[in-house]
Amino acid sequence: MGGVRLRQVAVAALNGHEVVDQLRTIFGLSPGYQDPGVADFGLENHVFAVGDQFVELVRPVTVEAPVRRFLENKGRSAAGYMVVLEVDAVAPFRVRAQASGCRVVLSGDSDTWSTLHLHPRDMGSLMSVDHDKGGEWAPAGPNWRERSRASALGGIAGVRIATADPDAMASRWAVFLGIPPSSGARLRLGRETIEFVAAASGRDGLVAVDVSASDQHRVGECHMIAGTEFRIVKASP
Repeated sequence: MGGVRLRQVAVAALNGHEVVDQLRTIFGLSPGYQDPGVADFGLENHVFAVGDQFVELVRPVTVEAPVRRFLENKGRSAAGYMVVLEVDAVAPFRVRAQASGCRVVLSGDSDTWSTLHLHPRDMGSLMSVDHDKGGEWAPAGPNWRERSRASALGGIAGVRIATADPDAMASRWAVFLGIPPSSGARLRLGRETIEFVAAASGRDGLVAVDVSASDQHRVGECHMIAGTEFRIVKASP
């Protein structure tokens, strides 16, 4: 796959306590890590370890927080927020973003981390490509592997993004990621999938997350959490 994988998804909510309770009760997740660094964006967060991937809840705590504006623009108190891809190097994606006219929301590079966030109107959802130079995925906290072992979930299998033209958006992502276009409006990143579906009833952006569970009796369950459908599916072989 050329070093591109789905590593994290984020949902946003005004009532963070409710979402935390749902994620922990329904999926048996260990307590999430709260990253003090997100305060710079007017947020508090909880990062839950799911296998070696992560589900993040972000809650705005200031009136100026971009996440608050995001929810206000949607007219909702909670919604799917961001898709995070891990890559081997961010620099090629900066070049592709400029070449394709995709707007950059945030770009950063340090000794430990590189990131690039693209505008949701260009990518269907806020999307980030990140390179963790230390290899430990520091935003999840120092002990995320221990927390992951206590989870009832084994990983994130895929996401669905609702957009006006699913085929065109799938092609845009394929070009940006530098991968061959797939048939239909679905991209495969190793074991994970990014599926694009038609927006309906004002619901667009990140609308669904597929997660795998070790208990096969739970396959097929669907839960609406933070305005986002979480569906339990079979783990990829």
